[in-house]
Amino acid sequence: MTTVENPIKSGLAGAKQTADAKGEIMEHSFWLLKQGYAESTIKGRAKLLKILAKHGANLFDPESLKETIAKQK
Repeated sequence: MTTVENPIKSGLAGAKQTADAKGEIMEHSFWLLKQGYAESTIKGRAKLLKILAKHGANLFDPESLKETIAKQK
């Protein structure tokens, strides 16, 4: 049996988040495309998610997103 470390507990959360965030943003963009959203909507949402990730938000944690948004000027 193989054990998988929790990236948050092992201190690798930042590295894993960055790699996963790009992939998840692309997956979300593709899902929006399949749902029929306009290209401008898809680009706008992807841009906002990238900005949040750049400012340190963990895109997989709603509380982290809220905190990052609240700290914006």
